[in-house]
Amino acid sequence: MVIQVSDTVLDLFAPRLSALKECNVPSVELHDTSAEALVLQEAVTGTRFMGPLQALVLQYAVRVSQAAYDYNQGKMTLEGYLKVRSELKSLRLYVHALSYLCHCLGNLDQARRLAARIEQTLQRRDSTKGAKTFERRDGSVDQRINSLYGASKHMEGPIAEGQTPDNLRSLVWLTNDGVASTDASITYREIQEQIIECRAIATELCVSLPTIALDSRLAAQARAIRPGGA
Repeated sequence: MVIQVSDTVLDLFAPRLSALKECNVPSVELHDTSAEALVLQEAVTGTRFMGPLQALVLQYAVRVSQAAYDYNQGKMTLEGYLKVRSELKSLRLYVHALSYLCHCLGNLDQARRLAARIEQTLQRRDSTKGAKTFERRDGSVDQRINSLYGASKHMEGPIAEGQTPDNLRSLVWLTNDGVASTDASITYREIQEQIIECRAIATELCVSLPTIALDSRLAAQARAIRPGGA
């Protein structure tokens, strides 16, 4: 027997859920192989490029790849929810879709942190010009991703203490056009653009890392042979 649910029940389950009637999530191709290429280069050449820097770049590429995977899983699950949105089982699909997209935001947020550390390590070389920082509540994409991820990760305190506006049962929810909270929102298109941008940076880093490593070694050798070098 199929159990039907009303818009009232949907809104009791999640904020503004009855208004969620479309999936405007643009696709992202899952073709990124930058992390695998980096490891393969090491295996073939038998050379460790730069130790900690290589590990940072590898983790950056992994986070970006996982963000793309979670994003696409969220898209497919949201499409599944909309097919049965008037049925009780739709609630489970909504939770899964929200979870995937929050995980996507979390991986993008961690990728941003890794990019900033890579940029610091490379002393702002051109290959990491895409790394970003943000100021508190500056409204940038990075800031909104961080805010939404933080709200999804730490919602137990405000809910338990009754500090959620309008007695919301979740601090993060899905809309027809994106992910929203009481403090921030981001469109699916913006998330897609972030994934594409981060993937391009990951590819550039993985391709250029052997050259960066060689430059570093030559610089170290030069310091060692010059008067007073160490």
